[in-house]
Amino acid sequence: MKVYPEEEVRAAWNNVLETRAKIARGEAGWADIAAHFTEDAVYIDPVWGRYEGRAAIAKFMHECMVGFDDWRFPTLWSVVKDNLIICAFWSRVPGRRPNGGHYDCFSINVSIYAGNGEFCYENDIFNMAELAQLIQQSGWKPPAHSHAPPPAPDPADRKTARRGPMRNIKQLCRYRSCIANQKSRRRLLQARKARHRRCRCCVNSKCHRVAL
Repeated sequence: MKVYPEEEVRAAWNNVLETRAKIARGEAGWADIAAHFTEDAVYIDPVWGRYEGRAAIAKFMHECMVGFDDWRFPTLWSVVKDNLIICAFWSRVPGRRPNGGHYDCFSINVSIYAGNGEFCYENDIFNMAELAQLIQQSGWKPPAHSHAPPPAPDPADRKTARRGPMRNIKQLCRYRSCIANQKSRRRLLQARKARHRRCRCCVNSKCHRVAL
């Protein structure tokens, strides 16, 4: 692939950021982001999955953001390396902490520039466990008119997969409690192994069998 000048790559990404700023001001819709991608571009979202083609990206960008009008995504910094753009930003859950701070989840865009002011690839990355914790702490809940993410991340599986009402978001909100349960089970298993090791050193074989 041809390597484009850094100034051209950065200018194209600044156009993307300007569109995002217009969306935050209510002057554009999320589907307008697709205009910055090539016809055969690939977009990967950690919750909604993989989308191929400008039209699919536009549809995805619109559907995934319905009901998220009060979320914000302020940019922190952007780095250009050849055709690669790495952009850090906050995924800001609505509401304020008791100390006045925001519920911010550190997030990253990884994008590839393909010339002509367009990008052929983007991958959004964030810690889903952290975001689930922030959602719980803020008390935010997806409104009834929000669209449900597809349960199947592969485009070929989406036609046959059943959709649940915001099932993926609800799973995201439950994720932290699942992690806590896993840690509890892990501690219990470690305790049992410790008792097992002690009993193996014991002369009393009956004690060893009881421990098992």
